[in-house]
Amino acid sequence: MKEKYNSYSYFIVTGVAVFLSFELHELCHFAMGEFLGNKMAMTLNSAYPINGFYLKEWHYTLVSAAGPLFTVIQAFSIFAILMKKKNIYLYPFLFTPFFMRFFAMCISLRRPNDEARI
Repeated sequence: MKEKYNSYSYFIVTGVAVFLSFELHELCHFAMGEFLGNKMAMTLNSAYPINGFYLKEWHYTLVSAAGPLFTVIQAFSIFAILMKKKNIYLYPFLFTPFFMRFFAMCISLRRPNDEARI
């Protein structure tokens, strides 16, 4: 891939990739909770039921799974596009999901996070 790129623009793209990956991941938690009938709230790094509990116990599992599922789909989708387009600016959108799940696994050793809760 002999593409000309600007390190400043690559830095900006990486920031956008990190922000979008985190927010879309949380949005999937939020959307699944709403889809199941729970009134949800969302912050930059979490989505949760407003009343403090889910309508049914199994909703917690589905809401927990929605974010990581999106993150895995994102990684595979970006990988497929990257194989066709060979665009260096797509790498942050591929690496961010990997690092998100890797660090979530590390954090889960002290406090269960998404997959660890499932």
